Parts: sequence; structure tokens; C-alpha cells
Amino acid sequence: MISIKNLVKTSSFVLVLTLLLSGSVFAKTPMGVTSHIRVVTEDNTQAIALYIPETDAPKVSIKIKNDANDVLFEKRAKVENGYARKLDLSGLKDGRYHLIITDEIKVVNQAFQIANGEVLMSKSDRFTFTRPIVQYNPARQLMQVVAFTDKDIEVNVFNANGENIIQEKGAQPSEVYNLSVLRKGDYTVEVLCEGERFFQTIQL
Repeated sequence: MISIKNLVKTSSFVLVLTLLLSGSVFAKTPMGVTSHIRVVTEDNTQAIALYIPETDAPKVSIKIKNDANDVLFEKRAKVENGYARKLDLSGLKDGRYHLIITDEIKVVNQAFQIANGEVLMSKSDRFTFTRPIVQYNPARQLMQVVAFTDKDIEVNVFNANGENIIQEKGAQPSEVYNLSVLRKGDYTVEVLCEGERFFQTIQL
């Protein structure tokens, strides 16, 4: 594992690259799910009705997690022409859960509770944030990780053999890493942000 102390972080490059990225991030149509999640009852069974209108994102990820961050349900769905589904919650025990919908740009985290078989959900328990961005500059051999959060993040870099060669916990939301010490090849960058893990492949 490479020590994080050997990775150069250049503040001027952070500023320039962040400005370059900001235009491309928000140029796309954001995911339009924030007002299309509701609880419905059919045959005395409650479910979550989810509707995602047409967006620029070809696919979205839909997950249900418990408060321990265990994934109980996961599906990739195509949404070019919109997507509608009812999520049956009858198999879940009483407790607190999270419905998480992710596209190429946004993440929607809708918390809900099940109490005595009843699903309790409020818009005030809905949190939306922008996915972190990983950008590699081959000319300078610098990688920038930008997370749109005021919380610390975790950054891991794995080589093709799955070895974790770079690990930084408590990273700042915007960091630049010098990857010139790494061999040529494909690497997977993992960013832990707001309780979610995001992956991106870069080629050196």
C-alpha cells in the first residue's frame, strides 16, 4: 500500500479542474424522482410506488438498505422512456430503512420506517446529493476526487489484482493525488461518500 504522505496535493490544480468540471456536471438533466415516491396500499399490503420520468441517464440503480447499511434489494433499471415500479415491503420487519436511487449525476436517499406493518414516509426524510467525481489528467498524472459534501470522504484505489494500493480515510471533499509512482494499467477508484460507495475505472 502506498503511503498517503507520498501523494502530492496541489491546491491550484484543484481550483482549475473543479471549475472545468462544474460545467459538465450540471449540463445534464438531473434525475427527476424527488416528487415521485409515495406509499400505496393494495389488498391490505403496503408498497412504495416509484416513478422516474424520462431523463438523460440510460439506467439508474435502485436499492433498499436497512439502518445497518445492509443492501436488502438492488436493481438496475432502464429509464429512457420513464420507469414505474411498486416495491413490495411485506417481507421487511419493523425498523428504519432507506430507498436509494442513483443515476449518473444524482443520488436520492428516501428514509422510511415500518411500524406494526405500516409504512411511514415523509418528504422531510428525503436527501438528494450529487455523486462524487473522479477525473484523471494523464498529461500531469494527477487524479482529482471531488465530492459535493461538507463531510469527510474515504478514497481507495485498487489495481487490476484487487490490491488496495492507496487508502485515505477522512479525506477532504476535494483532493488531488499524484499517481506518477504507479505502474501503467487499469485502476478502480472507490469513493465512500454520504454512506454510499461509488466506483470508477481509470487507465494510467
